[in-house]
Amino acid sequence: MDLSVRVFRIRSTWRGVAKPDSYPQARNIALSTKHLLRAAFDSTALSTLMGCFERAESRRANLLRVLTYHRVFDVSAFRRSMEYLAQRYHFITADELLEVLRDDKRLPPRSMMITFDDAYSDFATSAWPVLRSYDIPVVLFVPTGYPGNGDQVFWWDRLEQAIMHTPRGDALETPAGCLRLRSTANRRRAHVRLCALVKTWDHDRTLSYVGEVCEELGGGPCTSQVLSWDALRSLARDGVTLASHTRMHPLLNRVSTETARAEITGAREDLLRETGAALPLFAYPGGYYCPQTKKLLSEAGIEAAFTTVRGTNDLGTEDHLRLRRINIGHYANAGVVRARLLESAVSFNRWRPVPNTYG
Repeated sequence: MDLSVRVFRIRSTWRGVAKPDSYPQARNIALSTKHLLRAAFDSTALSTLMGCFERAESRRANLLRVLTYHRVFDVSAFRRSMEYLAQRYHFITADELLEVLRDDKRLPPRSMMITFDDAYSDFATSAWPVLRSYDIPVVLFVPTGYPGNGDQVFWWDRLEQAIMHTPRGDALETPAGCLRLRSTANRRRAHVRLCALVKTWDHDRTLSYVGEVCEELGGGPCTSQVLSWDALRSLARDGVTLASHTRMHPLLNRVSTETARAEITGAREDLLRETGAALPLFAYPGGYYCPQTKKLLSEAGIEAAFTTVRGTNDLGTEDHLRLRRINIGHYANAGVVRARLLESAVSFNRWRPVPNTYG
């Protein structure tokens, strides 16, 4: 049996995921807990308590919080979050960050950046109008091989389309085990499990296997959900900072050095050609990198790169090619965002060393 499959099954069993009989109960408990927590974070009592913690937070300078989003599915919740943040934090632009890094300047207290990865089309309709209304700067990391190419679809989106819309109802035999497809909940679990497994493989193997599964399931066509170059140029003119997220979004510790170099340099070339600007900023796809990746970024002139390691950044001591971010989910409300930003919630991560290879 493939070593990655063995490791995946061991981890799944340890977490209780590899026990089919436990799925419905575990899923119901997880969903109920999630809904309860979201409601709790929006309650007046908990909001008051969090306010006490927030007032006690450090006001020291040069500490940068970076929030990262991928998509926004609840625009009202996103608006309330941005309204709260706009009243409390000092937002900095990408140019201001680069100026601080280059000239050894210091950021004011409560400095924050907002970033979005993958350039999904709903950024333009759901996120940007809200950010613009509060005058909040944002960096949109673009996988440059996808805009203008309707045939190019993220592999996880292709897999989700195939699993969720297949006419099949029988179980699917996979390296992650036998996955049931009888209900929507079954299918969502199948998608999560397969994604977790194939992300441990090299990029070409992942693409090949996902193609095979999609062909077997026949879930219908899947079109690109990434913004077009025209839309990206329009956003850039409107104030959105565009930066590179590789060309085809491979996990950079799962490809050869030559491929990683081409992905890094090619993305900046694409941005410069299509938009006329390419700031030396970069976001690692999936947050995955290795020491060789950092070397390639330095060679390509990248001055700041963002991981998905949770925490804040002391710019006086942090490695600028391994900046941490705080991930915010698609449906997170203002209470959840506030809780994730509490110093007590991120301080442990801030002092914990960033691993050489994340993921």
